[in-house]
Amino acid sequence: MPGIERVKFWHEQADGSVAFSENGVDPIVTFGVADGDGYESYAPATPLLALTGDGQ
Repeated sequence: MPGIERVKFWHEQADGSVAFSENGVDPIVTFGVADGDGYESYAPATPLLALTGDGQ
């Protein structure tokens, strides 16, 4: 995904979504809670990205 290499900040929002940005304000990609473990991107809509962690 073009631009994702510029991500420096992440912010968990009140609705539980997580936004990643270059400047701490304007999201490059935003993830919402997925079915099961992890998150799926919804902005931008494509390509669909998944975010998971090991829980530690």
